Amino acid sequence: MGCADKVDDALNPHLPICFNFRDGSEIRIDTGVDGVRFVAPMPSITEVVLTHASAFMATFLLRSPSPLFSPCRPVVVWYEDTLSLQAQLAVDAQTMPGFRDALEYFFDETRALLQIVSD
Repeated sequence: MGCADKVDDALNPHLPICFNFRDGSEIRIDTGVDGVRFVAPMPSITEVVLTHASAFMATFLLRSPSPLFSPCRPVVVWYEDTLSLQAQLAVDAQTMPGFRDALEYFFDETRALLQIVSD
């Protein structure tokens, strides 16, 4: 179960778009001079929650690399009480079908991180 069905071949990956999912998660797709970037903001989080989830976070951060992203995987950004998952697409992933595959992969990563910080 994923989100690839929400994207068709007519989608222009260079236009800004935002997907809001029923579970409350969101994926923004930003474009700029550096290419295409996916951003998934997470709910507010405290240091206590991160400490409790640290073993799961370590496992999450050590997942296998993917050639769809540059560098090799999405990264977790924590600033003040805001956590987000961000990924810069590799050049090959900025067109179909790579874009669709990258979005599906990022969606799965977003769901996994959301589950870690929500438990």
